[in-house]
Amino acid sequence: MKWFTFNPLNHQVRGPFTKIELKELQDDSFEESLFWSPTLNQWLNYADWSSKDWESQLKVISPRITKEWHFAFQGQDHGPFSFENLISELRTQTAPLTSIYLWHKNLEDWEKLYSFPEVLKALDVEKRKNPRFTVKGSVFLETTDEKSFLAQLQTVSRSGFGILTEEPISQGDQVTITLKTLLIDEAIKATAVARNINGYKIGFSFENLTTDMQAPLVDLLNILAKQQEKKLSRKMELVNEEDNIDHSTEETAEELHPLKRAA
Repeated sequence: MKWFTFNPLNHQVRGPFTKIELKELQDDSFEESLFWSPTLNQWLNYADWSSKDWESQLKVISPRITKEWHFAFQGQDHGPFSFENLISELRTQTAPLTSIYLWHKNLEDWEKLYSFPEVLKALDVEKRKNPRFTVKGSVFLETTDEKSFLAQLQTVSRSGFGILTEEPISQGDQVTITLKTLLIDEAIKATAVARNINGYKIGFSFENLTTDMQAPLVDLLNILAKQQEKKLSRKMELVNEEDNIDHSTEETAEELHPLKRAA
């Protein structure tokens, strides 16, 4: 039985390991880590992982066998899908993966897509790669040939950012940037390289981001993650409220049915 570990301090996933190999890798953060095997539908904390002989006691359904997967985005429930069809559907989504929730019948509640390592693996997404967030702001760019312009900030992640501009930029161009948003007080200054160009949308990766600039970037990402989680949680609450209203309406209609009244 193979195991993976997730370190919440540096957001790194490691594995696969046997349980014996894992015990040999113990360090100061080991007991703070989470543990997962492909036959589990959720991560385990250290106490739960170390307290049982999971190889002989584990009887949960494999995620790939589960037939009724659902995903939710912007309060809309999609499904059910087989695991393979779920992956196919997720590959067609243009929304950031951080905004998508998943559920199947073995779960008590909806969980973030990034909580499912088997889904991330199937989508070729590594947990250590930071998610991208939509954000309002501006970016002042200076090119190597001393041209400068202001662009609209669209997205940001730990590894880079996206802008909207009509200024000519070619893939591989290096720029010096000053990124500003009302969510944090300090501007983020760095060098960046144009990686993806789609019309007026251009994606940059950070280059040589200093330690001083990493701090405000992390603060910004944490703020955006919390905002997104609150927004999505509220949308899911609204969906549940609508479902309750629909059920109540159906019950009322049944009570008012002529045959029901006659009875």
